[in-house]
Amino acid sequence: MEKTSKSEKIPKEMHVAHAGIVELIERYCELHLNEDYTKIARKIIELLCCIQPSPVAKGHINTWACGIIYTLCSINHLFEENQDFYILFLDVCNYFDVSATTGPSRSEIIIETLQIDPNTSSWCLKRTNNKSTDISQEQLEKLQVIKPVQQLVATPVEQQVEQIQSEQIVDKPAEKKESKKSKAKESKKDVLKVNDCVRVKKGIIDPDFPDTKIEGWLGRITEIVKEAQDEGDKDDQLLDIMWDSFTLRAMSDDFIDRCEEAGLDCLSMYLRLSDVEKAKTRDTLYDVQEAQDEIRQYLDKPVVGMMDEQYKRIQEILNNEDITVNKDNLVTYLDYIEENIALPCQLTGREPFQWEIAYLDGTGKKKDYDKLRKTRPSHTDTFKLIHIDGEVERDEGVFVKVERVSDSKKFSLPLFYLKITDDKSTNYQLIDDYSTWFVKNK
Repeated sequence: MEKTSKSEKIPKEMHVAHAGIVELIERYCELHLNEDYTKIARKIIELLCCIQPSPVAKGHINTWACGIIYTLCSINHLFEENQDFYILFLDVCNYFDVSATTGPSRSEIIIETLQIDPNTSSWCLKRTNNKSTDISQEQLEKLQVIKPVQQLVATPVEQQVEQIQSEQIVDKPAEKKESKKSKAKESKKDVLKVNDCVRVKKGIIDPDFPDTKIEGWLGRITEIVKEAQDEGDKDDQLLDIMWDSFTLRAMSDDFIDRCEEAGLDCLSMYLRLSDVEKAKTRDTLYDVQEAQDEIRQYLDKPVVGMMDEQYKRIQEILNNEDITVNKDNLVTYLDYIEENIALPCQLTGREPFQWEIAYLDGTGKKKDYDKLRKTRPSHTDTFKLIHIDGEVERDEGVFVKVERVSDSKKFSLPLFYLKITDDKSTNYQLIDDYSTWFVKNK
C-alpha cells in the first residue's frame, strides 16, 4: 500500500493556507531556531488544518505562523532571559508583521484547540549539556537543545486529530504521586515570563499616585524590561503589565482622568517582580481589547493628523460621531470600500513593512533581505488588487488579496499598509482616508 502524502492528509480547501504557513515557519526556524522546532511546528499546523472546522480557515497566515512560533517559544521557555538562548517576544511579532497582542491571542487558540499542556514532553524539546549528533556545533552554540521526543512526530495525524476532537489528547503520565512538599518546592521555582498572568500583592501602591492602592489588580506581562546594571536590580526585574478586562472595567473614572491628565497610560503599568505573584488567567485577549476600547471611547481622544474635510468624510461614511477603530466601524468601512472601489487598480506600500525595517536600517544583512523579498511582499513592490476579504480583524483591519506585478505571487495584506499608485484616481482618496482613519484612531 502506498504511503499517504502530506497533501493528501490535509483537506483540499486548506492546502493553500497550510503551504503558506509552512513556508513562513520554515524560513523563521532556518534563520532563528533549528530543524527540531520546524518538525514540531509542521506537526502543529498539520493538526490545525485537519481539524474540522479548522481555526486556520479564518485570519491571515502570518498571524497563524506567529501564533505557532509564539507557542513553541513559550512552552520551551525561550522568552525567559535566564536561558542560555532566549528570544524577545516582540521580535517574533515584528518578524511576522503582527501586533503584540495578535501573536499571543493566536497562541491561546492553538493551545486550547490542541489542548497543549506545557508540561507534556511531546510538545517540547529536551534540554541537555551533551552534544547531539543531529545538530551541528554551530547550532548547539546558538541553541542548547537536542532533538525532540519522537512521540508527537511519530503519531499519525488522523489519530491525533481524532484524539483532539474527542478531547482525549491530554497528558496522563503514569508517574508516581508527588508529595505536597515536592510540589511546593516546584511552585517556588516557577519563573514569570512574558504573557503570564500576575496579581498585584497586598499593600502595593501605584508608583505614580501614592494615595492609590492597586493590590489585587490582575494583568498580563507584555515585557520584561532590560535595564542598565546601575538602573535596576537583577533579581527584581521591571515588568510591563497590561491590565486584564476585569481590572480595566473596575477602574474609577477619577483614576482614568488622573492618568490622562498626567500623560500616563492607564491600560498598563510598570511594576517590579517583587510587587506581583503568578495568578490564573480569567479572560481572553479579545476581552482585554474590548475593555481597552471602552476606555478609549470614554476618554474621547481627539483625532490627530486629520484634515477637517477628511474627518467629515470619514464621519459621514461611518454615520457615527464615534469614529474610533472598533469592530462595528470596521465592518461599516469594509462595506463602504467594497461598494465604492473601482477595479482594476494597483497599489504599493505606504511605508516599509514591519519585516523590512531591520534590514533597511542596517541591522540585517542585505543578502538575507534580497532572499526574503522573493517570497515576501515589499513596500516598493507594485500589486494588483484581486479582491477584498469579507472579514476584518481588530488589530489589522480590512485585508485585501493582491498579486505582485513582477512575478504574480499572491499575498493577503492589511489594507492600511498600502496606497493607490495613481494619486489622481478616485480610489486614491478612498484608500488614503481609510488608512489615515485606521492608523490615527486605532
